[in-house]
Amino acid sequence: MPLARIRKMVLHHHEFFDGSGYPNALSGESIPLGARIIAIADAYDTITSDRTYKKARSAPDALSELERCANAQFDGSIVEVFVRTMRTLPNPIIEVATASGTPRNS
Repeated sequence: MPLARIRKMVLHHHEFFDGSGYPNALSGESIPLGARIIAIADAYDTITSDRTYKKARSAPDALSELERCANAQFDGSIVEVFVRTMRTLPNPIIEVATASGTPRNS
């Protein structure tokens, strides 16, 4: 059932690659692939978005933070692909926001 797979991705996107996350302290490839991808995309969005409790940081700062947390919080091989891909865009924040139809401040 496809919905069950999506539920697992959402449920486990706060698991850390090193096993220190929640809700089940899963580690490595025992974390569903979709959850590992969502975790990286969610972190990038959080870092580059204004929140009530913090100002947005730049795309280069966000990519550096993802790299810093690779193999601990995030799957390092997915971080590598994500960062390499994002760095090919002229302005990742604008490009991602344009694709989603939501303008963002840079």
